[in-house]
Amino acid sequence: MIVQPDSSTGCGVACVAHILGLDYGAALKIMADAGATNSATDHNVKVERLAAFLENLDNPIYVNQAQSLSEVQGIAFLYVKWPQNKRYRHWVVFRDGYYYDPGYRSPLQSYPVSPLKILALYDDPAFGKPLKARRDRKST
Repeated sequence: MIVQPDSSTGCGVACVAHILGLDYGAALKIMADAGATNSATDHNVKVERLAAFLENLDNPIYVNQAQSLSEVQGIAFLYVKWPQNKRYRHWVVFRDGYYYDPGYRSPLQSYPVSPLKILALYDDPAFGKPLKARRDRKST
C-alpha cells in the first residue's frame, strides 16, 4: 500500500497511486493536472472528482456505486467517516476481503467504521468486468 505522507490529507491520492501502480508524487501530479484534487498543494479528493478522474484515464476505470461490500467482486474505493471526528473523511481501498488503508503499511482484515460510499471499480462501462488487479495506467 502507498502510505499517505501526511496523516491529515492525501489518502485519496495514495489510494489512486496504489491502484495505478504509481508512487505518491506521480499520482498527485496526474490528479492535480486533471483537476481531481483541489490543487497540487491541497490533496483533498471529492467523490465526484475521483470517479470522473478514473473514467477519463487513457485506459478508463469505470465506477459504480455499490450499496454493500458484498456487491464488490473486485476492487473498490471506500469513503468513510470516523465516529470520533464528524468532519474527518478518509479513503480506503477494499480488495479481496482486505482493507488497504493509506495510513498503514499492511492490509487490515477488518475496519472500524462502515463506509459512507462504496465505489466499485470496473474495466468496462457496462459494469460486467470487475477490476481485479492493480495495473499501470496514465491519465489523459
